[in-house]
Amino acid sequence: MAPLLHLFPSQMINTSHPSKSPPKKSSSYKHLPHIPGTNTNENEAVSFLRQYDVEASVMCNRFMEASWDFNTNVTDFNRRKMVRG
Repeated sequence: MAPLLHLFPSQMINTSHPSKSPPKKSSSYKHLPHIPGTNTNENEAVSFLRQYDVEASVMCNRFMEASWDFNTNVTDFNRRKMVRG
């Protein structure tokens, strides 16, 4: 597993403590689910996002190259390479 993926919750909405009304959200974030958190350090958040961006870009690039190889040279080897990631 990628080093940062364990930091993401497996469920986006916490249903263990349902309430009568949903939590209030800022009007600019209505499309996002409420995910409680304890880290309010903006510098740590920025650092995390920069590291995640690098790792996600590498993973995306690997997949796109494997996909290109398969789509331009359809072989079992390239198919396995694309599926494996």
